[in-house]
Amino acid sequence: MDYTIKEINGNLVIFLIEPGLIGLQELLNTIDTYKITLEGIIEKIDLVRNGESRAEQIGTKKAMIEITPNGIEIYDMFVGLIEDEELLSTIYLSHDELYEIVQTWKCEKEQYFNKGRDKMFDFSILKNGNHKFYKLTENDIKEAEERLGFAFPAELRAFYQEVGYGFLDINNKNSFHRMLDPHSVADIRLREGIYEYDPDLDDIYEEEDELIFYEVNEGVYLTIDLGNKKQSPVYYLGTKIADSFGAFLEKMNKDTNYFDNMVD
Repeated sequence: MDYTIKEINGNLVIFLIEPGLIGLQELLNTIDTYKITLEGIIEKIDLVRNGESRAEQIGTKKAMIEITPNGIEIYDMFVGLIEDEELLSTIYLSHDELYEIVQTWKCEKEQYFNKGRDKMFDFSILKNGNHKFYKLTENDIKEAEERLGFAFPAELRAFYQEVGYGFLDINNKNSFHRMLDPHSVADIRLREGIYEYDPDLDDIYEEEDELIFYEVNEGVYLTIDLGNKKQSPVYYLGTKIADSFGAFLEKMNKDTNYFDNMVD
């Protein structure tokens, strides 16, 4: 299966050369937006191939994958709802064909993001008496990602790995300024635990392409962009307050109230 990979606006995008594979291309490029991982697709293929499941389904907003013992069918979710000429072509693949392209795409993305790690923000500037952080294990991060169904943005994930979670500006008695731990981030996103019926989350914090990661005060949060995996802008009540997570930390290290007057 021939393909090319390009970086577009900080995101890695795969282009499948054969026009009839546009449905698979769409699924691979949008999968991070949904509660699906490339590892999850591989696991479902193995379940069917090993006889542990008779059929598995994986769907995005546009495309659906059906995995059966006979092979893979990928079709448009809008079959029967729109004109046939507007539909993505139905694709038939063997288990091995889908497994190979998913595994290849997974490796390409891992290499891409690992290569960018060296250029990320130097977290050592946060190692001072103004902040208090607690270490995390790799399992803490992975378990939360499994709950979410997607990986944390690269900058935030690197912060969790190298620094952890905790509080910025511990001498500030007027605000929490809490960098949320991975499982709290998942609880909020999934509306579980103490956040299941939290009215503070209604309406304001419902953007699918943003993730709450920081608590300013009770019920007041900052979000990080999920669309750009390498450098992720940070938002306060819908207003961008930093072009990247690293830029956000640099500003917060100097003044945790810097964004107070940036919202109209």
